[in-house]
Amino acid sequence: MGQPSDEELIKAAQQGDHTAWQVLVERFQDGLFRAIRRLCRCDGDAEDYVQSTFLVAYEKLDTLESPAAIGSWLYRIARNKVRARHRRERGRSFGDGEEADIESESEDPLSAALRRERIQDVRNCIDNLPPEQRSALELKMDQAMTLQEISDAEHIPFGTAQGRIRLGLEKLRDCLESKGYGYER
Repeated sequence: MGQPSDEELIKAAQQGDHTAWQVLVERFQDGLFRAIRRLCRCDGDAEDYVQSTFLVAYEKLDTLESPAAIGSWLYRIARNKVRARHRRERGRSFGDGEEADIESESEDPLSAALRRERIQDVRNCIDNLPPEQRSALELKMDQAMTLQEISDAEHIPFGTAQGRIRLGLEKLRDCLESKGYGYER
């Protein structure tokens, strides 16, 4: 018999099986480390984030809605930890001020408002994607991860990672087209 699935291990861990939880940690820690290392650019900090992520995840394991999405759930916990630290250190959240950073000093108020609206429309469309597709796209776009790295981080086959990104991009395009943004195919 093969190794137990993530879903089986999660159910066992939820019932107090510490060995099952340890197997899950071993499955996901390397991919999570690589993803977080890209965010914080420091091996020591990434190790700390990974450890604290697994502690939080274990404490909140009963809140995991879709055991199949444990990889993206762990990544979101870790990313939120990195963002929270960044806010404390810089006094703003990841992403806050990005618009200001790219805003031209000579940009007129109408252009700036339209640009901010487009950015918000894209964010809303991404937020409305199915969780598996959203997570894969965020890893690809925000973290510039390769398909193989996404496959490892999400603990899914390479082709599944590729499919999630393709479907996510198609749904993102459709959503933006429905908001009046035209794209040539």
